[in-house]
Amino acid sequence: MLARFGAGEIVGEVAVLDGRPRSADIVAEGRVRCLAVSRESLREAIEAEPRVAWELLGVMASRLRDA
Repeated sequence: MLARFGAGEIVGEVAVLDGRPRSADIVAEGRVRCLAVSRESLREAIEAEPRVAWELLGVMASRLRDA
């Protein structure tokens, strides 16, 4: 399956959450700027701001429905 992502999109979230290898690869078609977040950093962000978890769940649910 091929998907296109734009500015501000989240990728690799499942692997960060479960600590297992990524289920997909990503290839950029141009210049990109990205932010890598470790599992521990994400955990800290969610504990500090629970809305981070709700946003992430929303992205994951949407992608699951689209699949």
